[in-house]
Amino acid sequence: MKNKAVKKITGMTAAILMSAVLLAGCGQDKEVANTESSSQSTSNVAAVEELEADDDTAVEAGADVDTDANADANADADMAAVTESEAATGAVDEASAETEVGTGADAASLAEPETEDAQTSSEGEQLEVRFGDEGEPFMMSLGDNETAAAIARYVGTTDWRLPIYENDADADYNVMQYYDVSSRYDIPSNPETITSEKAGEVYYSDPNRIILFYRDAEITGEYTKIGTFDPTEEFVTAVEENPVLEGWGNKIVLLTRP
Repeated sequence: MKNKAVKKITGMTAAILMSAVLLAGCGQDKEVANTESSSQSTSNVAAVEELEADDDTAVEAGADVDTDANADANADADMAAVTESEAATGAVDEASAETEVGTGADAASLAEPETEDAQTSSEGEQLEVRFGDEGEPFMMSLGDNETAAAIARYVGTTDWRLPIYENDADADYNVMQYYDVSSRYDIPSNPETITSEKAGEVYYSDPNRIILFYRDAEITGEYTKIGTFDPTEEFVTAVEENPVLEGWGNKIVLLTRP
């Protein structure tokens, strides 16, 4: 009976020991599993952190790229702004130049009436007159009026070579002669009634006729006085001895502006 009890106790003890061993093995396996799980978790965390770090690096790189691109874009915008500013400045300068040119043109246009006024005055001016193509020159001093100024202006543009006809039955060619001017010349006049003339006086008779009195005369007419000659003997002789053109039947007087 005692042996049975001992065996039974021994068997129970052995069973307990076996259970303890088994339980110890299971615990070790669990710890190993837990350790492996922890390692795996640590690895996963490290991988995630590495991915995040890569993402951050990529984001930073992208930010750098964006920053560079933005910088380039800003630089291009600044350059375009500078170009536009320069173009605007050039336009302003050009407009200023045009304004200056326009101002100069306006000043010139304002000065034109003064020029016109100057052209209506012939005070102190002279015309050179030759009786015949080969005649000696004589100076005619012009009067100060629009008629004389207009004649001087035309003669200044082109010399006048005017015909002299002496076939007017009413004219006294012993004291005077006249020269007809082309009708294309518009010559203003302000005639007065003249009843006597002095030798050397020159008149304009409308329309388009110049009358020279080379001797004193008493002829009534509506004339505008335009100038005078010094009636020297040489002058009178040149007028009287002016030759008739061969084949034409008339004489010639030449007027030029010196």
